[in-house]
Amino acid sequence: MKYKIITFLSLFLIVVAVITVPLVQSVSAQLMFRRSVVVSTLAPVVEGGSVKEFPGASDQWKDSQDTAWMDAERSAHQIKPHFDNSIILQGDQKTGHTYGNYTEADILLWQVETERLVVEGSRIFHSDALLGSTNGVSCDMCHPDAEGTHPETYPKYQVQLGRAALLRDMMNWCLQNPCRAEPMDGDDARLRAMEAYIKAQGSGKILQYGKH
Repeated sequence: MKYKIITFLSLFLIVVAVITVPLVQSVSAQLMFRRSVVVSTLAPVVEGGSVKEFPGASDQWKDSQDTAWMDAERSAHQIKPHFDNSIILQGDQKTGHTYGNYTEADILLWQVETERLVVEGSRIFHSDALLGSTNGVSCDMCHPDAEGTHPETYPKYQVQLGRAALLRDMMNWCLQNPCRAEPMDGDDARLRAMEAYIKAQGSGKILQYGKH
């Protein structure tokens, strides 16, 4: 009986090894490939302070080779700069940190992808067509460069809604009223982009929820 148990356990361990080893190797290979793609493609991304191409990252908005629209949007409107995360690579934060294997490529990846979202939000914010406005009104007509949107004060009670509201709740109120557009679903890429833009424009302000 003892030998049967030992034999069974041995066979069980062999089966587990046969199944898991290839799986672990496959996952490891995929991670190494993704890292090599990011490292190899991020180096030439920034030239003269503007994004030229970014083939190594997922692109929610446009073809990864077409970034002229971002330069044009930045030139047309004042968009606040991204936070400089390079400090993460200094001191002992890199070793043993939760995200302990950061590289300059990682820092640049975060910035490029986040800025892409924010700049797209600016593009929609300033376009009555992209907002779906039926009267030619866009958000910037009341809030140039997102001024007066006060993202740092939400959540707060909004008289127009008669309840405590999130920033996106008030954004949808504005869409339906001044813009005469349809409200956007919470997962709508346009709403997410505009919310990112408005919050980016509020950078540096102290969070004081409920403030009027």
